[in-house]
Amino acid sequence: MEYTLGTIFDLDAQRIATIKFYKTEKEFILLIPNEIVPSLPSEIFFIANNSNEKNNLPCMLSLSSQVSTEKPAPEGNQYIKGIQIFGTSSSNYRNDVRISLDMDVKVYSSDSTEEKDAKVKNISARGILLISHEIWKKGNLLSFNLPLSNENIPLVAEIVNIIPIGTKNLIGYGCQLSNLPEKTESIIRQFIFHEQLQHRKCIK
Repeated sequence: MEYTLGTIFDLDAQRIATIKFYKTEKEFILLIPNEIVPSLPSEIFFIANNSNEKNNLPCMLSLSSQVSTEKPAPEGNQYIKGIQIFGTSSSNYRNDVRISLDMDVKVYSSDSTEEKDAKVKNISARGILLISHEIWKKGNLLSFNLPLSNENIPLVAEIVNIIPIGTKNLIGYGCQLSNLPEKTESIIRQFIFHEQLQHRKCIK
C-alpha cells in the first residue's frame, strides 16, 4: 500500500499534523497517530503535500473511525476515513485551498520604482492571481499590501504565469507566494478557510 503525505488543519486554520494517507475512489483513508485521534475534530481541512498534481485535492473532510481495510494499521496508528464534503481539485503549482476575491491593490514591481494599480482575483496560501493593465515579465517580484482580517499584510509574489485575458487590455498574472512568515501564512489560511466555510453554509 503506497502512502502519500498530507497536512490536516482544524476549521480555524490551525495546523494539526502532517499525516500519511491514501485515496480510494470514494474516500480518503488517513493514517493518524494514536495520540492525535482523541483530539481530532469531526471536520477538518486537508491538503496533500506531494508533488503529484493528480493527487493534490485541497478539501474539507468529514471524519469517521469506521474503516474497513485489508490490512491493520501500523503499530501506534489507526485508520480514519475522510469523506470529502467541500473543496476543489488543483491542477497547477497552487495545490492549496483558494478563494475568489475582487480587491484593489497598489503594486511595486522589482523592475520599477513606480506604484501601479492591480486587482486580486483569487488567493491561496501559496499563490495569488492578479490582473492589471501593466506589462510585467515572468520572474518579476511584485510587492503589495493585502488587507485581510483587519490587517494590511505585506506580500511579495513572484510571477510564474502570464495569462492574456482579452478584456479591456487586462493581463492576468499567476504568482507564487514563498518564504511567508508563519504568522502571515496563518492569517491567509484563516481568512481562506473562513470564507470557504461561509460559502459552504450558503450553498447548503
